[in-house]
Amino acid sequence: ETGAKTEVPEIQEQTQQQAMSSKRLANSATDIISPVKEEATDTTMDGLSPMTPPETTSPKTRKRGHPSPTPDSEPSNKKCKETPFSPSQNGNLVAPPPTFPSPPGMPATVHDKATWQGFCDIESEPAYFSVLLREMGVQDVTVREVFSMDHDFILANIPQPIYGFILLFHYREFGNDDQPAECPPDVWFANQLPAQNSCATLAMINILMNQSASSTADGVQIGEHLAQFKDFTTDMTPYQRGEALASFDFVKRIHNSFAKKMDILEADKHLSSKVKRATSQHKPSKNAPGTKSRRRRAVSTASATSASSSESVQENAHHYIAFVPCGTQIYKLDGLDKQPTCMGPFDPIRGETWLQ
Repeated sequence: ETGAKTEVPEIQEQTQQQAMSSKRLANSATDIISPVKEEATDTTMDGLSPMTPPETTSPKTRKRGHPSPTPDSEPSNKKCKETPFSPSQNGNLVAPPPTFPSPPGMPATVHDKATWQGFCDIESEPAYFSVLLREMGVQDVTVREVFSMDHDFILANIPQPIYGFILLFHYREFGNDDQPAECPPDVWFANQLPAQNSCATLAMINILMNQSASSTADGVQIGEHLAQFKDFTTDMTPYQRGEALASFDFVKRIHNSFAKKMDILEADKHLSSKVKRATSQHKPSKNAPGTKSRRRRAVSTASATSASSSESVQENAHHYIAFVPCGTQIYKLDGLDKQPTCMGPFDPIRGETWLQ
């Protein structure tokens, strides 16, 4: 029994030693697994698959990831248009100042129409003309299309009173020799300047200025801006009134509100060709040696070119001419004429109207 009792402590000591050695092995295994997990986590964060083995064998080495690209360094798609807004100091988006002319791919902007110094072509549409009058401040006046000049047809289909007629003709050059030297004092008339497609608006203004409330009992309320313009141009000649109208931004802005980008480009192109043609015709000839036949041939070619260009203009161009009663006379107000042309009188006492 004594020997058995002495063997039990020895077995316990051996068991404890084995347990201690197993614990040491477990601790060492834990120390080895931990770096592997950290490396696996690091490789996953770098964008690699956790199943991808590391490139280096050392567990303590960490792979350096590539720097993330900034928006400025990334290539931009040429097809994408950049935003027209830029951040301000406060962080808000601020639109850049408008430029003239706008980019070719963009339609005509409001800034283009307000900055452009010309007058665009307007389609012969009564609705457009009525909008122009309303925007200018003219009250209770509209534009109607007339399909017949018969007196009975006009009285039956057109509201009364009628303040004037605007007729659209093919453009033709007429002589101004038989016109009066001065404009009658009771007629307001303005010329149309060259290279200005304002004949439609000018025809309406020539009618309205002779039908204002200050001159007739059934006068038209033409609005504040046009009334001031009439007072400003009372003592001017027709040509000076045309110059004043060409620089009248109020009318020009309303007129060009119907403009398209192609209308502006075509008008600029037409004006540029006219300037080049006028410059070449008035260019002084050089004293270069040459025969008379060559000089004669050059002159004939230039005259033929100018004649063909004028013929093409007459074939394609159209022009608006106004007819308006002033007192007891009927006048033709053509902006391309120097002065108004009296077409004849009418007698209201006998019951005659200017429409007859």
